[in-house]
Amino acid sequence: HRTAQRVCRSCRGKIGMCFLCHEPVKGIFVWCPGCGHGGHLDHALEWFRTNETCPTGCGHKCNLFPSSSASQKNDGSRRN
Repeated sequence: HRTAQRVCRSCRGKIGMCFLCHEPVKGIFVWCPGCGHGGHLDHALEWFRTNETCPTGCGHKCNLFPSSSASQKNDGSRRN
């Protein structure tokens, strides 16, 4: 008995697999609404701490998490 494996139409990667470690995601799965790629929350946090583009090589500039420079700009404009 075989079950159909869902794959991404663009990159042919298996859906539900982490875009960094390539293992199945059994916990919290996060994904980019722009390109649809995603993976383990911890792996995404680590990757996007120093990178802006999708780790799959699709070239999309994912914005899953706000950049530190954007956060600093917002903090400086707040009034107390």
